Amino acid sequence: MLTDDRPIVVGSSGRRLIALLATRREPVTRKQASRFLWPDRADARAAARLRVTLCRVRSACPGLLSESDELRFADDVWVDLWSARGLAQRLLHTSCVWNLVGLLRQPRCADSSLSLLGHDLLPDWPEPWLCGVRERFRQLRLHALERLSAAFCAIQRPHEAARVVGLAVTAEPHRESARRVFARALSLAMGDMLMRTGPCDARSLGQPASEPTGAPSAIWACPGDGDPR
Repeated sequence: MLTDDRPIVVGSSGRRLIALLATRREPVTRKQASRFLWPDRADARAAARLRVTLCRVRSACPGLLSESDELRFADDVWVDLWSARGLAQRLLHTSCVWNLVGLLRQPRCADSSLSLLGHDLLPDWPEPWLCGVRERFRQLRLHALERLSAAFCAIQRPHEAARVVGLAVTAEPHRESARRVFARALSLAMGDMLMRTGPCDARSLGQPASEPTGAPSAIWACPGDGDPR
């Protein structure tokens, strides 16, 4: 977490509170927050720990949280997860291929939101309240990556298609829908390569095939496989 491009130190409880608010777009009551964060504590002790945590977070980063009774971020706080969710939804609901690819040119999109679509949400965190949120985001991002890759295939940009859907295949190597899109991207990439190099001459027939130089490795081996295909 950054403010003015500087990391904020809020302690483990502060990080958990911030993550809780980031994964829930709607405001959270203090009682809900204390029960989520300290489910093994009595209500009074959990509420006390929440008060201490709030004090530390507000001291470390004034203006991060709203001053309302319910817990939420201030209106000017930007959360990359929210941006990634929004991008994924737009990718899934945009029918025009060129408009879909054009979404990647929006501010902050390519560098941050699209990058986040390539990763699970806080995969090493064992918090029970995070499990459902993590899985829903996982399925959303995988569907969005497949959709974007298919769009790249449709406009004959197979290398970008392979790179994008490769993120989905890496996350779930046996995901059939992602592997189908990857195979399509691979086929287009190989056809594009043949168009550029031209048909092989008679002297090359029967010679061992080699991987073309300069070709992205992503299009020669499906992520998750042991051997190149």
